[in-house]
Amino acid sequence: MQPISAQYHDHDVVECPPNGQGLAALMTLRTLAGYDVGSLAQADRIHLLAEATKAAYRARDAFSCDPATSKVDPAAFLADDYIGRIRSKIDMGRASAPATWDDIEHRDTVYVTVVDRDLNAGGSGGTALLCLRRRVVAGDDDIA
Repeated sequence: MQPISAQYHDHDVVECPPNGQGLAALMTLRTLAGYDVGSLAQADRIHLLAEATKAAYRARDAFSCDPATSKVDPAAFLADDYIGRIRSKIDMGRASAPATWDDIEHRDTVYVTVVDRDLNAGGSGGTALLCLRRRVVAGDDDIA
């Protein structure tokens, strides 16, 4: 399995390749990198994170599938022009229209952990992303 990656400010972020949530996480980070998130009011930060995440998950749901049968290169979704189109569609004064995925279809989650022979470990899962989002976006207010 070949990992996928993107840069977020001065950090290289590496994720598992599709068909998991890794591509959506990288797309979200790439979208957010185009904004001065730290200067935004809390409500605007939460709105921006929601809109960037919704756009990433819509693309994931529409295009991500078994890598052996996919005709779409994940790098296309991380390219500057694609991310620029996502940013251009975000309206800071209004939420985007709901999509099919906006309603919970199931409450199951998958968590994957990998440990190599040097005991380097990494993991990813929907619940873990929620905890990270809460800590990064809402801080002490516990709003996510």
